[in-house]
Amino acid sequence: FKQLEVALKGEVVEPATEQKFNVNLKVASFSPRKLFETLEIPLPIQTPDPAVLNKLQADLTVQGSPAAITISNSSVALDDSQLKLEAKVKEMNKPDVAFKLDLNGINLDRYLPKGKSEKGKADGKAAKTPAKEPTKIDYEPLRRMVLDGEITVGELIANGAKMENVLVKITGKNGIFDLNPLKLDLYQGSVALLGNFNVQKQRPVSSVELKTENVQAGPLLKDSVNKDILRGTMNAAAKIVFAGDNPADIKKSLNGTGNFTFLDGAIV
Repeated sequence: FKQLEVALKGEVVEPATEQKFNVNLKVASFSPRKLFETLEIPLPIQTPDPAVLNKLQADLTVQGSPAAITISNSSVALDDSQLKLEAKVKEMNKPDVAFKLDLNGINLDRYLPKGKSEKGKADGKAAKTPAKEPTKIDYEPLRRMVLDGEITVGELIANGAKMENVLVKITGKNGIFDLNPLKLDLYQGSVALLGNFNVQKQRPVSSVELKTENVQAGPLLKDSVNKDILRGTMNAAAKIVFAGDNPADIKKSLNGTGNFTFLDGAIV
C-alpha cells in the first residue's frame, strides 16, 4: 500500500524439526486514518478527536518455537503515546504468560466515544426487557493459566480526570489472581488498591482493599464533571468481599467495612 511500509527480517531454524524463529518486524510511521480511507473501510471507532489515529509505528523483536514465544526490546508508538513492551509465553497448554508494559502517557478521552443516553424508551415509558438467566462462565482456562504482569503509565487521562505514575501488578496461578498493587497519584493525593480473584471453585470469590489519601476534590470535580461545587481533601478506606459472577449473587454476598472523611471542606 502507498500508505503502509512493513519490513520483516529474521531467520527460521530447522522448520521441519525445531521450528525456531527469530524475527524483527518494523512498521514505518503511517496514518491508520488515511489507510482506512484508502481501503474504503470505516474506522472501527469514531474518535471524539479527529486528530488522533494519524500516527502509528512499531518495532517488534520476536523469538520463539512451538514451546515458547518471547517479545523483547519492542515498542509501539500511537500519536503522542510511546509503549515499550516485553512478554514471554511458554507452556502453551496452560499458558504461562509474563509481560511488562511501559507507557509514557495517553489521553483516552481523545479516542473513546462518550457514553450515550439510554435507548429503548418510547412514549415516555422505558421498554421492558425479559429477564435473562445468568450465563455460566467456564473458569477452567483461568485455573490452568499462570500470569505475571506489570503495567506502568506515566500520565493517564480518563473522563477528564488526570492520573499520574500509574502502576499495576497482577499475578495468577492455580485459579487465584492477585492485583497487588494498583496505585496512582491523583490530584495531590494517591489511590492504592489490592484485589484478589479466586476461581478455584465454580463460584468465584473476590476481595478488594482500597485506600485513598489527600485527594483534592475541587480540581477533580472540575476536570471530571466540569463543575465547581465542592472543595476539600478526601480520604477513604474500604475492605470488601463478595462471591459470584452476576449482580444478584454479588449483592447477596457483599460484605465489608469502610470509612470516608472529608477535611477542610466547602460547598461552593
